[in-house]
Amino acid sequence: MKKLLSLSLFFLCSFCTVDYSAPIYATTWAGTASNEGVTNAAMYDACINNLTFLFYNTQTFDNTGGNRLKLLSKDSLLGKATWTNINTSFPSLSNKTGKQLIIKSDITLRLDITTTTSVPLDCVVGGSQIIYTNATCTGTAYTNAAMTTVFVGNGNYYTSLEGLVIRINSSGVISYAGYPC
Repeated sequence: MKKLLSLSLFFLCSFCTVDYSAPIYATTWAGTASNEGVTNAAMYDACINNLTFLFYNTQTFDNTGGNRLKLLSKDSLLGKATWTNINTSFPSLSNKTGKQLIIKSDITLRLDITTTTSVPLDCVVGGSQIIYTNATCTGTAYTNAAMTTVFVGNGNYYTSLEGLVIRINSSGVISYAGYPC
């Protein structure tokens, strides 16, 4: 009887499977690793809920219902919204085809900066130079879209992003990005 019960359980359990491979995608920008695909929810979080508001688009994109966890392709990221500060020339993004999925490290920033200190921070509408940096405005600043030539800074720089100030040292390293007020 014990063998029959064991065989019956084995037979029944052979039909029961659990799929552990179903991916769980991040819904916040901070929760998305640099090598993970970016969801609508994570991009929305980067635009709206991120304290530094590094991304700004001129149109809204659908972040409701089933679209929240939809992974963004190059077309869905760039085709439905006009981004004012995404570096669309960064090779890992520009070399993708329209249907290829975007990972977080594909998204880098293009910032207009100025060293003009006489202009109030909330009045800066454009800069005298363009720099490029990663999507969190940390690490190193660069002078070209391919991010191969380091920006040699030495002080505070005001951006066109509604008063965002960044501090870049002479090695090109960003030591601060935020809103001083």
